[in-house]
Amino acid sequence: MAASGLVLWTIKRRQQTARRAGGPGAGLLLVERLNAGVVAGLPIGIAAYFWANRLLPLDLADRAGWEVHAMFLAWLAMLIHAALRPPARSWAEQFAIAAGAFGLLPLLNLFTSDSHLGQSLAAGDWTFAGFDLTTLGFGLAFAWAARRLWQAPETARQYSPRTAMGESL
Repeated sequence: MAASGLVLWTIKRRQQTARRAGGPGAGLLLVERLNAGVVAGLPIGIAAYFWANRLLPLDLADRAGWEVHAMFLAWLAMLIHAALRPPARSWAEQFAIAAGAFGLLPLLNLFTSDSHLGQSLAAGDWTFAGFDLTTLGFGLAFAWAARRLWQAPETARQYSPRTAMGESL
């Protein structure tokens, strides 16, 4: 709920600055980039956690800690990415990264585990099958969102809660 409020706040501020000279202020630019890095970057961090769970050696000291480190390092990387890219582009790029990160988890599971999707479905192991199917679903949802944003990157800047409800500005 708070994330959507911040996005709507930046949209309103962007519209207000478009009407006057001088362009957007530093605060608006910061919030736009933080929105993308936090909202779109967090799922990438979560996917990185699952990737680390599969890729880190089982005998690694403090393995669980390194899984958490992987999550926060990936999230930090997405915050940096969002700071360096235009907001509309960073949203699309990060959703595309999230699509790949979640969508490829079942393939990674195939190569790193005996409990891959095919085996889990055949054995009726709905815990592992459900996880893989859920990550595939998230991958598809993020791919859909990324595609929508690639097709119309300016939509986020032109959106207004009032125009969405049929009112004109």
